[in-house]
Amino acid sequence: MKIDKTKIMLAVLTIALCLTACKQGGNKRTNPNEKLSAESSRDNLKDFYLKYVEAANSRDFETISNMINDDVVLKGKPSKKEESIAGFKQVISTFPDHKWHIEDLFIDGDRIAVRLRNTGTPKKTTSFGKNPNEISVEYTEYASYKVVDGKFIEMWYLIDDLGIREQLIK
Repeated sequence: MKIDKTKIMLAVLTIALCLTACKQGGNKRTNPNEKLSAESSRDNLKDFYLKYVEAANSRDFETISNMINDDVVLKGKPSKKEESIAGFKQVISTFPDHKWHIEDLFIDGDRIAVRLRNTGTPKKTTSFGKNPNEISVEYTEYASYKVVDGKFIEMWYLIDDLGIREQLIK
């Protein structure tokens, strides 16, 4: 039986979001206005994330910088906004034509979970291996975020680097 890593990671992210919601008291809404407020908040967070991906795809680092808190947790470690921006620049340096494509987007309270399909052409030599024929690759990224006061305060991501390497050796 072939294991679909994408479906497994999506299930893990979904479970993590559900557990987070339960830990925070779930969706105990009895007031209809509170439900409308939650839906409005979810729509705002969706728009926020769409703006973020659009800025990433257009290399608008100023907009991205304005969306990240000065002190941010990156993959579980206290960091600074500049480290997050440097990570973006590293991706663009490795994949000059890199694009992020949203496949699944989940929002729960102040948390975002997303599955992205990333595309790009790595340079001839990268940390993923050599690419002398300039082969374009496509790979999956899973990311989760926490947003407070209109800024990312936590950012987690996981990419399928093995998938990138496998495409480069073909």
